[in-house]
Amino acid sequence: MERFKVEPGADPTGGVGSTAAARASELRQLPPTSRQQQQQGQQGQQQQGQQGQQGQQHQGQQQQGPHLLPNAPVEVPAAATIRHLHGCVPRGQQFQPSQQQQPIELQVAGVKFPHGLGIRKRMEEWLAKQEQPLRNLMPACDQLSIPLIVEDGGAGLAASANSAVGSGGAGPSSSGVGSAALPAHHQPPWVSAFRDHHLNPLLIRLNLSAKLGLTEQTRWGVPLPSEPVEPVGVEVRQDSRGRGWGLFATQAMKANTVICVMGGLAMAQQPDGVAFIKRGFGSLSKAVQQQLQERVSGGSVPPGMVGQVCWSFLAGSFRMAFPAGHEHGRAGCYPGLVPLELQMLGHGGLAAYINDPRVGAGCCRGAAAGEQGQQQQLGDDDVVDTANCLVVPVMVRGVPLPVLVALRNIAAGEQLFREYGNDWWSSQKEWLEALGHYDISPDTVLHGRR
Repeated sequence: MERFKVEPGADPTGGVGSTAAARASELRQLPPTSRQQQQQGQQGQQQQGQQGQQGQQHQGQQQQGPHLLPNAPVEVPAAATIRHLHGCVPRGQQFQPSQQQQPIELQVAGVKFPHGLGIRKRMEEWLAKQEQPLRNLMPACDQLSIPLIVEDGGAGLAASANSAVGSGGAGPSSSGVGSAALPAHHQPPWVSAFRDHHLNPLLIRLNLSAKLGLTEQTRWGVPLPSEPVEPVGVEVRQDSRGRGWGLFATQAMKANTVICVMGGLAMAQQPDGVAFIKRGFGSLSKAVQQQLQERVSGGSVPPGMVGQVCWSFLAGSFRMAFPAGHEHGRAGCYPGLVPLELQMLGHGGLAAYINDPRVGAGCCRGAAAGEQGQQQQLGDDDVVDTANCLVVPVMVRGVPLPVLVALRNIAAGEQLFREYGNDWWSSQKEWLEALGHYDISPDTVLHGRR
């Protein structure tokens, strides 16, 4: 599914209620235009039920000739939302949809969830399971959880992946996390790194609660922020070992610090992620297509091949799989969800500049992508630093967020590194070779000519 359903008027803030009173409260908080559209949608639903029309019209939608009404759904290709050809998008260059062109259902902390993933439904289901109002649920203990992590003082894989997630966002007291851990060779790489560095789940949840604005008790029930949670105390500058641009700390960071939430467009790995890379170039606006063609104009790639060669490399560079754990037949971190990935191209923030710690052919990136993975076998000529960051999956009110955490104390001046994983390197290898064949620098594709 390469295209996403559009439902204008969707509330992207995460303030989802499960009761009629909660929905009425949310409706009163909406701007007059959105409130009117919501009320019209509800009236339209009632009329459809009375008339016995099922599956023919969207909520509140009535067909009047060939024109689309304000609440009519349309389809928007994922790549059509891109205005800036990099994983770090400057403010003001994000896609600004019209009221009829809202390609996302929910946006939390800069992570955009399109229609079809069912994330809003999961959020509503999580809220419906809570025995207390949201304002009475302590964020770090009751609203946030780290799946697959044992909460009894150790960090390992829970005995049951299904019980580890529990209700999809409750803390250790209600998540059902078992005390037994599977052998290390059965653990997902991110869980092994979490355990080996003795990260503290409670500290991570506390730090993320603060980043999300869930601080004093009067704010426990506020809607989750839609705006990105960006790194602070960092700067972008050239890497000294040939990786291109990187992200460097300008102030010290302690282990367990939540650096940011990895922002971008979430999608199913299959088929959406693959379709985005294979066919996304054709969905770009003509102006954005021209941007990429101008970047590679000095190479020998035929103009008609830019979409196949350069776009595929560029889109793959900013692709990051959500930390999962589906290996060995496990249910993974998100039971009921298909494997997800994050596409930062055109939708991400500063974290897109975080490099892999390895250096070698084609590492001239200054771009982030890939799944947390095991260290790739490198040649003698490769120089390897050590990853000092880890992407940790955190469930927040039932919503999965990829959260970047400091694995250890990071000194001011250090470059931030996270491992992309073997899957990312394997998928990019052939495209890197293709760029070399056509005399195109990867850095030029990623950043343009400077």
